[in-house]
Amino acid sequence: DEARAINAKPILVSSLARRNFKDGQIAADILTTYATAAREVAAEKNVPLLDLSAVSIALLNQLGATKAAEFDVKNADGSPDRTHLSRKGSVTFGKIVASELVKVAPELSALFK
Repeated sequence: DEARAINAKPILVSSLARRNFKDGQIAADILTTYATAAREVAAEKNVPLLDLSAVSIALLNQLGATKAAEFDVKNADGSPDRTHLSRKGSVTFGKIVASELVKVAPELSALFK
């Protein structure tokens, strides 16, 4: 509501999935709840939604745990950080966000040429 009050166009983005797998698929966690909330607010407020959660889950499930691990960075103790992204992950998901953003807000397409 505040964004619209200043003539801005709000666009909601659901959270990127964590790369935690269970039985070969991305495991649900608190971010799943946040993504559901983003979908509900987008529908309630009639705001475009870039559903990064759904898109990232689909891609990560397709890749599998071994390939998805290429997107991990390492914690100080050497363990994998499955929340934040490596350079490869940043580039991959950055391209996805740009592509999906143009779908929900076509007027931005000139910015991504």
